[in-house]
Formats: sequence, C-alpha cells, structure tokens
Amino acid sequence: MSRWKDTTSDEMWRFLSVLMIQSLVVTNVEREYWYPKYKQLRIGEIGDIMPFNRYLLLKRCLHFTDNATLPEHPSKLQKILPIVNHLNSKFSSLYLPEQNVAIDESLLLWKGRLSFSQRISTKRAREGIKSYELCESRTGYLWKMEVYSGKGHVHGPQEASADGVEPRQEVEIDEPENSTAQIVYNLLRPLFGRGHTVVMDNFYNSPLLSRLLKYKYHTDTMGTLRLNREFVPEALKVKTKKNMRQGEVCFSSTRDISILTYMDKNVVPMISTFHKPEVGGIAKYGYYRYKPKVILDYNIAMGGIDRKDQLLSSYPMERSRNLCWYKKLFRRLLNVSILNASIIYGHGRNRKITTRSFRLQLLEQILEKYRTSNQIQ
Repeated sequence: MSRWKDTTSDEMWRFLSVLMIQSLVVTNVEREYWYPKYKQLRIGEIGDIMPFNRYLLLKRCLHFTDNATLPEHPSKLQKILPIVNHLNSKFSSLYLPEQNVAIDESLLLWKGRLSFSQRISTKRAREGIKSYELCESRTGYLWKMEVYSGKGHVHGPQEASADGVEPRQEVEIDEPENSTAQIVYNLLRPLFGRGHTVVMDNFYNSPLLSRLLKYKYHTDTMGTLRLNREFVPEALKVKTKKNMRQGEVCFSSTRDISILTYMDKNVVPMISTFHKPEVGGIAKYGYYRYKPKVILDYNIAMGGIDRKDQLLSSYPMERSRNLCWYKKLFRRLLNVSILNASIIYGHGRNRKITTRSFRLQLLEQILEKYRTSNQIQ
C-alpha cells in the first residue's frame, strides 16, 4: 500500500480489459499471465496493458461503496448493492424482453465463510451466493435480479408498474404475502400489463398467484406445481404413481386456470393460465411428442437462466479463488453485462456474431481507446 497512487478512469478501463482477457484465455495461476513458466505459454503482451504489481494493487483496493456513508445497521449486501441496483436499472431500461420470460435461481460458487451462503444440489455450483433472476427465455438476457441475503431477507418495495398499468379493480383477490410471491412481484412488476408470459417452477407457482397475475396484472403464467399448494383440487392431490398409468393425464380447469397431472416416470403436476388440457405438439428438439402441450411449451421456455449460466461458464471471469465474496460477485456482474451487451447488439439486426467474437471486438475497441494513456507504474 505504500506504493499506492490514485487511479484514473482510463486505468480502470485497462483493469477491466485484463479481467476480460483472463476470461478468454483461462490460466489457473494468475501470475503466469505476466510471467509464464515457459515462454511458449506467454499470452500476448499483457504487461504492456498494466504492470502485474499495479494490477494486484487495484484488485486489492477494488471497492464499490463509501464506508463513511454506511447506515448504522447496513445490509449484508451493502458492499455490492450500488452495483446491483445500477445494473438492474440499466438492464431493464435498455431492452424489452420477448413474450416468454423465466424466473429461477442462479448460484455463484463460493466455498468460504458467508452467513447467507446457500446450498442447492441441483445447481452446478452446489454451494454459494444465490440470486433470483428474471431472464428472457430464448436468449438468456438477464433483465432483473435480486441477490438473496439470508434469513430475514427483505424483498424490494412493490411500486406501480413502469407503464402506469393499473390493476383491475373489479376483481377482488387477496394477494398472497409469502416470500416466494414477493420475489415474483419484485422481479416482474415493471412488466405487468405488457402481455408477457412468465415461466416458473414449483418453488414459485400456486393457483392463487397465477389467478392474481392473470386477472389483476394481465400476465399469464405456466410451470410445474406442488400438489400440496392451497386451492389445488382434492381430486388431483391424491394422484400418485400407484393410481395412475403411464401416459395418463388428469386435469381440472376453470375459465382462467388449468391444473393437470401427467404420469411419466413420476407424477408431473402442471399449471397454466392459457393452455387447454390438450395432448400432442412439437417438443424441444423439433420432434412431435404425445405429451400435454403445457409440458412441451414449459420445456422450451424454462431454460432462460440455464442458458445464461451456460454462456457465462464458457468465459469464467469469476476466478475460483477470491478473498472477498463481493469482488467475485462483481466479476459475475461484469460478465453478465458483457453477455447482455452481445444480445442487445445482435437483436433486431442481421448481425450473426458469436459471443466470443463479440467479446474479442469489445476488448479490441477498449484497448484501442485506453491503452495509449499514461500508465501508472
């Protein structure tokens, strides 16, 4: 720290470009980007962009909030909250997603000590920092996110929708106040009244929530369902592997909601506000399948978050070893920002460009603009 000199915006751009290079060419030992063990392993002239010692100093001092302005009882996420709020605002203002959007959890690997670390065995990371995310189903564009801060987590305030759409006053439905419903409200509220269809798994779905979104906020829903939810018909709650045959479908529907159970290898309960209880259709890979239409559509539309995570995993900007959790989360947010930028760049134009080509062009333009600035040694 005795060698510290104030940085500049140009130098911070070069710092970010180094992080981008590390995501394009992965090396386990960070020092070897500058000083490889063998000259054949040299990765360009990264030392011309930024000296190694200066890079380490900037990485150590990377900070996102002024500690002097923190409240008396700050949030657990206070260290990274300004970045999350800023990106949420930018992501949602620059792009309007297509009709199908998906809500699911994402997990950033973190094995260190952290009070709000979560374990999800179905995710690739298995343990780490959980976030609830709203993504476009087709492209994986991250439109809004909410980082989980552990027990007592407070969800965002419920504000009026961005386009001024008011809920229908003639329909009297008690809004569910459970935490999963609050997650859906917080992520989806700016899209109310715009004709979107939200796809969710059984962690979020319930008949009451689906009816509320359909009538009060003009938003359709579909997805898997837990049969022990409130207002699920009793005739469907008793359906098990013992009293259903392979391929059998049982359903109960009203004018606004359809709930069905389909017997595959296990009982698969589904809920939808716009599907009819019909069987047959085109599956995920273009084949015709004799399954309920809602299941086929769900399999196609639910993969938004998984697609985003898959695209990010090819360019691991978040290194496996980090001393501070919020710095690793910042790297993930930077990585997501680049992915979102590539989706916006190719949207609505005849620009067929791969994610890697976009990252290389972006890196080239950043270095072309900021590399010639005076460097701080």
